[in-house]
Amino acid sequence: MYTQRSGTFRANMKYWLFQNNQVGGPFDRDELSNTPGFSAESLVCPEGRKGTQMGDWQRAGVMAELAETLLKMARVPAGAGAGGGSSFLPPEPTLRDLAVLGTLQEKVSLLENSLSSLHEELRAREEEISGLKVELSQKGAEAAEMHSKVGDLEV
Repeated sequence: MYTQRSGTFRANMKYWLFQNNQVGGPFDRDELSNTPGFSAESLVCPEGRKGTQMGDWQRAGVMAELAETLLKMARVPAGAGAGGGSSFLPPEPTLRDLAVLGTLQEKVSLLENSLSSLHEELRAREEEISGLKVELSQKGAEAAEMHSKVGDLEV
């Protein structure tokens, strides 16, 4: 975490932004707020860090240095910016999105049903194996008894 220094240091701070499986930047706070798709959920890494250690990449919403920027973005009136003023809200789903979601839900349901069937089949196989083990144990005891009787007859 950065120590609190002068406001100049914090104002000049830049961040790398991980978005759409790509790292962009570095951006200062104003550039971040104007970047399409940037929100409190966006992953950012302060410019001085390598980005390879645990904790280097954090959600923008948990970084105190970006709190003011995120608050300013949230205060922008919904009508401002004619068309794209509320970049912090996800876009409304399209019909295509809903169709894809429906298809995914059907596939998940099929997978759940298959998993349930396989689980039941596994239980049945485990019971079958358990029964075979008992039968094998009994056959082993019978074989030992027969072997003993054969030994008695040979004497």
